[in-house]
Amino acid sequence: MTNPADDLQEIKAMMAKSTRFLSLSGSSGVLIGIYASIAAWLAYTWLYPEGFIEELNNWLNPEDLFPRFLILATGLIVLTLGTAYFLSRLRSKKNAEQIWSPAGRRFLSALFLPLVVGGLTIVAQLYAENYTFIPGTMLIFYGLALLNAAKFTVGTIRNLGMIQVLLGLFSHFFPELGLLFWWLGFGLTHIFYGAIMYFKYEK
Repeated sequence: MTNPADDLQEIKAMMAKSTRFLSLSGSSGVLIGIYASIAAWLAYTWLYPEGFIEELNNWLNPEDLFPRFLILATGLIVLTLGTAYFLSRLRSKKNAEQIWSPAGRRFLSALFLPLVVGGLTIVAQLYAENYTFIPGTMLIFYGLALLNAAKFTVGTIRNLGMIQVLLGLFSHFFPELGLLFWWLGFGLTHIFYGAIMYFKYEK
């Protein structure tokens, strides 16, 4: 005779699999944080070649740096999406789950809507040559995307989203430290929460 408590836990697990995307890879979060940290270091060396204190208030001509930042951003996006997809796909196979399940599609649609709006906002800022608030804008819309998608995946994503939004707001109040807040959000926080997800859900 089966234990009713065990049956209830099995039913809850089945419902979670059908309504939540559980194939997110914590190790991909760690790698993405490392990629972002390298990108932040490169951007720092380009923006402040003489040192942070001396160059803090010297706004360099963006046209001189724009091609390099465009290549860096493109490479970072490709690496980030490729790593997230590849490692999440491996995890879904390991757990005998479909990465393109209805729950996965709901998660992606909830995630990408704020990202698209944020991307268009950044394009508008570039068009207006208003570069100061771009790091904060990236953090805020990325955080909102995570918050929007959190109901379709593990709860840890909600905390990560809140931190991104807060860092983005701080970046708007202290725009001269925008690169530092960007690194804290996309670099350090990703590594920290990626490690938490790995040891909590994958280990």
